[in-house]
Amino acid sequence: MEEPPFDATSASRSSTKHCDYCGKENAEEALACDGCGTSFPIPSASAPDDGSETEIGAPGEPPQLNARSATFVLLVSIAAQFGAALAIGLFVAVGAAISQPTAGISRDPNRAAALARKLMPPAIIAAMVGGGAAMLVTARRKVRASLSDRSPVGAAWALGSLRHIAVGCGLGALVAVSFLALARIPALRPTHIAPGPLTRMAMTHCLTKILWLAIVMLLAPLIEELLFRGVLYGGYRRSFGPTRAALLTTLIFWALHTTEFIRFPLAAFAIAAMAVAALWTRLRAFPVPN
Repeated sequence: MEEPPFDATSASRSSTKHCDYCGKENAEEALACDGCGTSFPIPSASAPDDGSETEIGAPGEPPQLNARSATFVLLVSIAAQFGAALAIGLFVAVGAAISQPTAGISRDPNRAAALARKLMPPAIIAAMVGGGAAMLVTARRKVRASLSDRSPVGAAWALGSLRHIAVGCGLGALVAVSFLALARIPALRPTHIAPGPLTRMAMTHCLTKILWLAIVMLLAPLIEELLFRGVLYGGYRRSFGPTRAALLTTLIFWALHTTEFIRFPLAAFAIAAMAVAALWTRLRAFPVPN
């Protein structure tokens, strides 16, 4: 019997692995895409020669970052922020109650306001540190394998080049300067401004302002970028695609800063612009090869 002709195309396709994200063909034994770095699912064992089925995606396989795991990390971080702030609030309130009668504080608006100003800086710092620590621990336990994945569907917890870092800083400065310039226009300024917690810290003096600078310039950007443009965007992009991931990540980030712009619409625009600039920088720093 005459053997069928050898199909080189079919043989080539059967020995390669197709990346669902960038479309690149990779060697069958590749663990990650050579084009974009997306990790391939690893089977628990090699397929036997007798044609029997093998279990793929066994419980021991590292879980991939997706919308469910990313949302879980976000919720744990938010819960830790509230818990840490509440703990500090209770501690300061108990100290105030011991040092002076609580009834006097509740009846005197000035003393109550002074206590709130005293409570605000440590509560904000505790919330940032507590939420950041919870986010780091939870992400390492849930999606450790995806944290160093630089592809758009990974968390991209990696240091970019100096050029991209400089571009990101420049974009942030441009957004800040644009906001300050627009805020000087009388028609865009509200008649009554109720500043949020961070803005109140910026309006104070001495140690509180130094703490505000540390939070705004160092602590908050580091934690928020790892969470929103890292874990959250990567997980949502894998599950929902690039457009929905960008919209959801930006909207959640914007909504969680409501206290800073509730009575200042221009600040809402500035926060949204900062989120878009940060996401653009993240994608430019680790692009998908053609």
